[in-house]
Amino acid sequence: MTFDKSEHLRMDEAARYLSEKRGEQVRWTHVLRLALDGHLPLVVEVPVSTQVLEPPNKDGLRPTIEGLWDLVMEGEQGIYARQEVESLYRRHSDLPPVPQQPHHPNLPAGAWVERDGDRHQLDPYSHLPELVYNFMALDAYKKTNPALPHGCIIGVREEALEALLVKEVSSKPIEVKWKDATITFTSEFQVQILVNDKSHVHTYEELGCEDQKSKTPTLAWETLRELAKAEPHRIPVSPKKSYARDERADKPPSYVKASGDKERVRIQNRVNEINKTLRNALNRLGYMIPVEPAPIVFDKKSNCYEPTPGFRIMVSSSYARDESDTSLM
Repeated sequence: MTFDKSEHLRMDEAARYLSEKRGEQVRWTHVLRLALDGHLPLVVEVPVSTQVLEPPNKDGLRPTIEGLWDLVMEGEQGIYARQEVESLYRRHSDLPPVPQQPHHPNLPAGAWVERDGDRHQLDPYSHLPELVYNFMALDAYKKTNPALPHGCIIGVREEALEALLVKEVSSKPIEVKWKDATITFTSEFQVQILVNDKSHVHTYEELGCEDQKSKTPTLAWETLRELAKAEPHRIPVSPKKSYARDERADKPPSYVKASGDKERVRIQNRVNEINKTLRNALNRLGYMIPVEPAPIVFDKKSNCYEPTPGFRIMVSSSYARDESDTSLM
């Protein structure tokens, strides 16, 4: 199946397209993550008469462009576009924003676009008639370091989506073991999965840990996060049975159900869900892991759940600092 080069989908349309093809829910924030990870090139619809950061022509007018352009995301010229996409992704994934370095007001941080070998840097302050005479509003807008002018819409070419799907189907899974993987919580809602030095970043919803009714992290996600924060990395459980002595002296102690049994079952169910989620996540990323052992296993000696030997689960140093910073509370 082939597509005309001009055919493209906007973010929500691209998400629906991938959802139908993959047979699983894909959100437009997932599409942004694919782009940030280098799996999908993005395009941008540029409004008519959008100015570019180039010298005026002989009539004293700034050159303008319009139409569909490829968004430059790589190299030095791709920095501003990546910042814009990262900011958009994090804002709509309920993640803390990434601090951006302020730019010189006379050097706008406009994104670069390309088409047929032609490259231009967009003027991010183009199409702002409502702010031209409101200097305070204009100054506040400039401090946000925008990369795309008002009216620009990010999208993906259909041919790029098809290429991604073909690659996913044809790519041979890489066989790895749990000791080859490390999961690091970079924030309350996001983890970095490192497999043999290859990094993958996912929010709880992308990992499959979102409660469909409340749209919040599942209890399995919270349990995984608590495991990562624990020192040592363990989830203690209540004893399965406890002794009870009959008041009559001639009766020996007998086993009775402990009050912690329900909590024990709850923890076991959460661990089972974590194990299934982690295995499915790595499978989607193209890694094949043996059925045994599970990522989180039960240690009878210490009566707790812990990562299987070699498998690492932790929190980043920056996340730990954020939690201990009481000034933010």
